[in-house]
Amino acid sequence: MKVFTIRTLIWLVVAGIAGVVASMTAGLLVFVVGMAFLIWRLTAALRLKPLYGLVIEVAGAQVDAIWGLDMNDIQRLTETIVEKMKHPDAPSTVIKFQRAPGAASSINPPLL
Repeated sequence: MKVFTIRTLIWLVVAGIAGVVASMTAGLLVFVVGMAFLIWRLTAALRLKPLYGLVIEVAGAQVDAIWGLDMNDIQRLTETIVEKMKHPDAPSTVIKFQRAPGAASSINPPLL
């Protein structure tokens, strides 16, 4: 929303300059066309699904991450990791996720 507001203010200045340099009609036309484009971009951005992630840092510089569109999957993975940290001798657990559109098909499920 912040980016939209900044772009709107910039576009208002551009339309004002066009209105002063050319004519009031040209400035209004530039403003209306620009605002239509900005509103179209805003609605496209608002329709995007949120992306949830889990980033795990271990000793040293190693960092692992997993991303998904379903918050429940990430939450379930987080809870499983915490349980495995509490009880490291427990048997392994396999967690299966739905494959995200466009993801590689050769991903193995994590063993915890």
